[in-house]
Amino acid sequence: MSTAVAHRSLDHEPRDEATFKPEPRSKSGPIYRDIREYLAELDRRELLIHVKRLMNKDTEVMPLVRWQFRGLDQSQRKGWLFENLTDSRGRKFDGSVAVGIGGASPQVYAAAMGLESPKGVGAKWLSAMTNPIEPVEVARDRAPVKEVVINGSDIVKSGGIDQFPVTVTNPGTDVSAYFSAPIWITRDPKTGVYNAGTYRVMVKAADRAGVMMLTGQKSRLHWEKARALGRPLEAVLCLSVVPAITRSTSISTSPSGATITSSANGMFACRRHRPRSRRRKTRRRRPRLRQQRTTTLR
Repeated sequence: MSTAVAHRSLDHEPRDEATFKPEPRSKSGPIYRDIREYLAELDRRELLIHVKRLMNKDTEVMPLVRWQFRGLDQSQRKGWLFENLTDSRGRKFDGSVAVGIGGASPQVYAAAMGLESPKGVGAKWLSAMTNPIEPVEVARDRAPVKEVVINGSDIVKSGGIDQFPVTVTNPGTDVSAYFSAPIWITRDPKTGVYNAGTYRVMVKAADRAGVMMLTGQKSRLHWEKARALGRPLEAVLCLSVVPAITRSTSISTSPSGATITSSANGMFACRRHRPRSRRRKTRRRRPRLRQQRTTTLR
């Protein structure tokens, strides 16, 4: 069950919805540059339930969502957006939580893949895996990242990761709140190769979290190498990423030469593999994916 957390207070320069133009739809379906565009598409398809009443993120959110999986046909299941949240400590949050927006039903999964119908899922995956497109690195001043940086003791003062409305997935049995669908990007300390994977994160304190990376998983191998070298592992925790990234990190293997990011790019490349002749290849067009504003905790 995927969870995306959107925190409004970190967006110190809100997007001007009056002048903002979403990415144009391709022949195969929509392209999402951020999680907001994806939620808007779910709304357009009537696949998103908005909950505006006050909800306890620790005891009410996940049990309510689970009800739809206990009796409703899969064609009736939808994603949820909780817009008014509190917790068992009585805190209010300047943010919202989306649950089940990745695969609550075949229709939701198709929307995440940028398709109009679930019938094209298999072909879309095959295209993404066999036709990867390497990402293009852009200059830091052109990338909307690290616009809010919190260091040292200011992490605890600001609330750190505890300021996010992170849900308790299994109330009564889980010992803490968990980011249930976060993306970790780690860098191999020897080769410099990046890996992106979904690893559940436990909130332990404002400045501390626990993550499970099992033996054999790529990010675990990166950590073991870094530990052997006696230096910290370079890692980034990403929340509320575009669906192409969450889809691509759900696979454990990929074709030789294909990375998580290149497969994600291939998923939304919007190209047709119809060469005009056997000697001429179809030109591949790169997607225009925009990164979201992020906060770095050090």
